[in-house]
Amino acid sequence: MAELIHEIGQMPDKFGYRCCRLERQGFLSIYSFGLHDREHRHDLMHRRDAVVVLPVDFDQRVLYMVEQPRFIRAFVETAQGSQALNESTNGSEVDFEIPIETVLTPELPAGVIDANESPRQTAVRELKEETGITVSESALEEVATYYPSVGGTTERLTGFIAKLDDQTEFAPPEGDGFELIRVWKMSWDEAFDMLRNGEIKTASSHLLLRELMIRELQQANG
Repeated sequence: MAELIHEIGQMPDKFGYRCCRLERQGFLSIYSFGLHDREHRHDLMHRRDAVVVLPVDFDQRVLYMVEQPRFIRAFVETAQGSQALNESTNGSEVDFEIPIETVLTPELPAGVIDANESPRQTAVRELKEETGITVSESALEEVATYYPSVGGTTERLTGFIAKLDDQTEFAPPEGDGFELIRVWKMSWDEAFDMLRNGEIKTASSHLLLRELMIRELQQANG
């Protein structure tokens, strides 16, 4: 049975939110709000919910991943990007150039949920757009719904495993007209090695690939 052993601060019975306002509107909208008992304001990034899908053939022990440029990595992982952030804080506008390999990111098919669309419908659509794999909603197993960064964004992600078999339809992917995507087919062991070697950088891919590892261990142990 869980036991509370420490508590920092005095937890109130409720929180009063005040003066919520839009600071910047866009694909990622920024809002701020206050709390009645605190002096400083809080910021949040608002983005629609999304899905991520791990397509797996359990009989053949193969899975499919995508690789695409994730441009924000440059600001974290390169000296040029870090310098650009520092200089832009002072009002400067900075240009820089990096090799594409710097930001190419292996990950799982994913996408934002459109209006009037369920997470399962989005998962089916995104999987076909990004990999060319067509599955029915019944082939999807929901693993978890979670906040990737609950301290700063409203976005929630729903993760699915898509179960593939010899009846699954494969076709060349078409994308949405703006994406740069490579599709990779690999064995489970190759994917697990990528996890161990640190080649997988995204939390969603970590979560679903580790779920697959757990299931493999459970099966091996009976």
